[in-house]
Amino acid sequence: MVNVTKENFIEQSNDLIHHLQTAAFVAIDEEMTGIQVPNGSRRGPPRKDLPPKITYPDLKRAPERYSIIQLGVSLFHSNIVASPVKAEAPSDDEEEEGQMEDDVAAAVAAAAKTLPSANQAIDATEPTWTVRSYNFYMFPSSSARWDDASASREVVLNPSSVAFLNEHNMSFDLWTKQGVNYVTGDRAEQIIADYAIKHQEEQQQQQTKRSSQSVEQTLRRTVELTRTDDVRFFATTMATLREWLDNGGMFNQSTTTLLLPSCNAFLRRALYENIEREYPDLILENGGGGHIRVLRLSELEKAERKVKLQREAWSKMILNVGMWRVFEALSRACRGAPLSMQSPLFAPSFDTVDFDAVEPAWQGRRVPLVVHNGFMDILFLMTHFASPTLPDSLTVCKEMITSYFPVVYDTKVISTEHTAVWTNEQTNLSNLYNGVVRENPSVLKSIITREDSQQEHEAAYDAFMTGSIYIGLCKHIVRERSEGAMNSNPILGDMMHLQGDSEYPLALACDQREYFGRNKIFQMSMFTLDLQNSLADALKRGMISSAAYHVSGIDPSVATRDIVRCCSDLSDASGRKVEFNIVWVDDTTFIVAAVVRRDASSNGSTGNDAAALLQDHGNIIKQALQTRFSKQEKVVSLDEHFHALETANDEQLGWIGWTIDKVSSMLGFPAKRKADDVDVAARVAY
Repeated sequence: MVNVTKENFIEQSNDLIHHLQTAAFVAIDEEMTGIQVPNGSRRGPPRKDLPPKITYPDLKRAPERYSIIQLGVSLFHSNIVASPVKAEAPSDDEEEEGQMEDDVAAAVAAAAKTLPSANQAIDATEPTWTVRSYNFYMFPSSSARWDDASASREVVLNPSSVAFLNEHNMSFDLWTKQGVNYVTGDRAEQIIADYAIKHQEEQQQQQTKRSSQSVEQTLRRTVELTRTDDVRFFATTMATLREWLDNGGMFNQSTTTLLLPSCNAFLRRALYENIEREYPDLILENGGGGHIRVLRLSELEKAERKVKLQREAWSKMILNVGMWRVFEALSRACRGAPLSMQSPLFAPSFDTVDFDAVEPAWQGRRVPLVVHNGFMDILFLMTHFASPTLPDSLTVCKEMITSYFPVVYDTKVISTEHTAVWTNEQTNLSNLYNGVVRENPSVLKSIITREDSQQEHEAAYDAFMTGSIYIGLCKHIVRERSEGAMNSNPILGDMMHLQGDSEYPLALACDQREYFGRNKIFQMSMFTLDLQNSLADALKRGMISSAAYHVSGIDPSVATRDIVRCCSDLSDASGRKVEFNIVWVDDTTFIVAAVVRRDASSNGSTGNDAAALLQDHGNIIKQALQTRFSKQEKVVSLDEHFHALETANDEQLGWIGWTIDKVSSMLGFPAKRKADDVDVAARVAY
């Protein structure tokens, strides 16, 4: 792991970009200045009985207000070696292709050759993984333009978050002094465009001789000095310049720089004009503090200076774009879009930039993004690099996320939804890493890393743990499935779902979601966010809203054991035991949902049979709840509860609209058209 600041950003971001497209997957984590914004008198996470589309407006306020301190990125490269049954020794050319040298396209092709296909025999040796981790410190530039959306957002610190990070040795000094700048995409593209235009203009100016300057420059009115002091200063300065030139000759003097005396802008212009006219081979620079710096250089030195200034201009552009360079590279890799290594943004140095290069049109493998409980991490990425203000609706927000990162895996979802082992265990990052990786020698030994820090809540180390957990969970799922119906599927045996859609058979597309939780994101509620379904989100752990019951208005003295007593020892007509989950909402509200426990031999499918079983068991639970809680308490299905929430929300919006109409009428403003009027007008227009 390496800490990345302004001092080494170009070098380390070059390293990340160089290895990114050949990574099997990328894991990220973030540390922020705050994670929750109090909503009036209520603090803490949203109520668990509220669907995501209702809680989202409150959740999005945190990434819009707070800032990322660290962005941790870990690249995981698979060292799987697979060969046909009758393998031949690799040729010298093939060995060279495996070195991942300068040509990224060749590196991608070489890496693709190491990935086994369905008709290849897999080496029985446990595959290993090479990890590269980067710990980026981010801090907005103090010199950002006033119209830059990123600059208009102040750095806000949440006291509890700061105290928590202090306990885990966060270097706030390094963050504020050496943090890398970040801008949104619109601003970054403008910075790059301005840089390219300026470079092109400078090239054109150098190719144009002074004698062929534009008419406007030739006819520009020269400065006329009239004040005695100005004339005297001008004459003395020019005499000093001539003496400097005469004493050493044009190119024989060891000192090639002369700093002219400080003066005002009017006199500097007069000096610029006169020196450029009399000594066109001299180079004039702003020396700072009202000085003009005069350079006397040979043709070779001029060429070297030109290259030096071009390199400095490119480096300045990269630092001004800052962390957007990393974000855009991650997004392109996740989308399967090419990274043009000759473009001003992704070239490793100015020397390799080709301003006329055409961006490759090929579509590569989509590199998955892996997170742990990562909804807020992704939202923070959106507000820092896409738009400081998130969409008002969750539907549009999901579409925004998938436009940047179409393939996402959340280890929190995988551990709680897609395995039979860790479903009811503590699944915070540290505990999960201990259980899945540290206590699993085969996984632990397979991960090769230069990770010299094991500081939890340092973004790079948390990203490393996240990716390592992902490997362990996938291997566990493969072992679970291989004992059942998945025995005949060789793809899962090698985590071949990582190859992406271009190499993945259409028939197995559902497997990526059903078995590995593709594009399902954990949320602190009863729901799992589904990025592939912009309109709806499913309940967790296979629960369905028609077989889950919302009980409110209970006596605060009621405890979990009372609910367990109520619903235990229930069975259906076939004698199958009724399983259930209990979710507490607050001291007077809880939810009980029928569930079907999956084990290692099950396929995890919740088809028609499972849905019918859940509904049958839900009805049994409902009867038990109504028997136990039938006085002052209210027992309704989650379907009914959600419908009541939507109705109340619609009524509230309607009351607000009615109030606005009344106030507008009292103030003499025209009344707003009703929805029916709009529909009628639309029909007439057609």
